Order: sequence, then structure tokens, then C-alpha cells
Amino acid sequence: MLELKAVNSSFTQSVSIQAQVIKYLSQHRQLHARSLEAGGQLFGVVDPDSIIITCATGPYSKDDRGPRHYRSDAMSAQSEIKQQAKFGNVYLGEWHTHAEKVPRASGHDIDAMRRLMKSSNLATNGLLMVILGQGLDKGGISVYSYMDGKLLHWDIE
Repeated sequence: MLELKAVNSSFTQSVSIQAQVIKYLSQHRQLHARSLEAGGQLFGVVDPDSIIITCATGPYSKDDRGPRHYRSDAMSAQSEIKQQAKFGNVYLGEWHTHAEKVPRASGHDIDAMRRLMKSSNLATNGLLMVILGQGLDKGGISVYSYMDGKLLHWDIE
């Protein structure tokens, strides 16, 4: 799959997910209902026209993973955030998998984003959340942003 672009009419910026990130995320897809969710952090650059996801990290060996839940190990995630900052990459948000063809954010996902916004020192106004489902087409990836207490869905072009 090539680079993906997501748009939301509430924003002038678009979100681009580079091809190498999609390839990395695809390696962790939940192909079976009993497969464990995987996830991690998203990094990249922000300019006036776009948010570009250039790197994804995780999962980590100490993550809390199950078929229907994922929680990143906080120490591992923070270490990766510091490491990526050395390369000039901004922490943009989180990614994880769902065992469904077309992934949708759950109540748990929304709560996790709310907690992250409260506890994080961010260089951006909000956080992105990318959920990778089982589908291989663009419908198999969902992009959301969380800011001002609201989760917004972005359309893949």
C-alpha cells in the first residue's frame, strides 16, 4: 500500500501516513479473533498544510495485550518518545490493532486518548489515533484525532 492521506473538513491540515509506516503497522494486524492487539506510538513532522506520520514504534515486550485490549507500557513508550525527539520527530499519537475488517474506535479507545491528553506534555494541540483492522484496503485503516475532549474521524482519500 502506498502513502495514505486523511482529511477532515474541520481542519485545513491533512494527515499523511508514509508507506513505510503502513508496512510496519501491517506486520502487526490481528488476523484472528484470538490474536493479541498490538500498538505503539506515532511520530513525524507537522507543517502548516499537513501532519506527516514518518515513524511508528511498538509493540513493546511489557505491554498489556489481549484479544480485545491494548495498553502500551508507559516506561517503554516514554523512552521511545525521548529517543525519537533526538531525531527531530514529534510525538503525534498512538496506533493499535482491532480484530475487525473495518476498525472503529471503542469507548476504551476514547478513554485512553482522554487520559493521554491529560497526562502528556505535547508539542501539538491534540493526538492522533490510527487503528489498523484486518482489511488490506484503505477501509482497513481508521484515523482519528482527539482534542478539546472530542474524538473526530478523518476520511481516507
